[in-house]
Amino acid sequence: MFALTGGLLASLGTVLGLSGLILFVVRRSHLAWPVLLALGLAALRVGGWLPDVVFVAFALLGAVLAFGVAVLHVYWAFAGTKHGSTAVPSLPNGQPLFTPGPLACIAVAVALTTFATALVWTVFLSSTLVLHGVLALALIVLTLRAIGDGRFVGFSKRVRDTAFGRADDAWYTPAVVLLWLGAASALVL
Repeated sequence: MFALTGGLLASLGTVLGLSGLILFVVRRSHLAWPVLLALGLAALRVGGWLPDVVFVAFALLGAVLAFGVAVLHVYWAFAGTKHGSTAVPSLPNGQPLFTPGPLACIAVAVALTTFATALVWTVFLSSTLVLHGVLALALIVLTLRAIGDGRFVGFSKRVRDTAFGRADDAWYTPAVVLLWLGAASALVL
């Protein structure tokens, strides 16, 4: 049977992680970079080469990002329409697919705040079965969002030449992957 030693796992993890980072810089819209990065981090973790502080940092970064995006959704719910063309998926002619109302924005803000709270609670206080369930559900939702619908959002989208499509490739989907890494990191602590 083939056994991976700590040194081999470190080498594998480093190559996979660096490959993921290079792909992120070169081709941010490709699904390979988060997969390679996650596999690299997992190999380094299993090999004992990444201390817990790295995963704490990912979890806290995810919590800060989630809370910041929640605040943005509250702003959109009550006053904000600035950058509306980049906030909602649209058809190639620029027509938005939907117009989110204040309640939808508040619902997203509450979900993101709950997620951020679960991350911080898991890192600093205790890890309970309920928190693990919340974080596991978040992993599923974030995975589906990152992969996308095959048309307008995520790595699988075909409509890329819109304001939202460009913003999704540059910012939104990478942010979703960072939230995913935060949830996964909190679960391994």
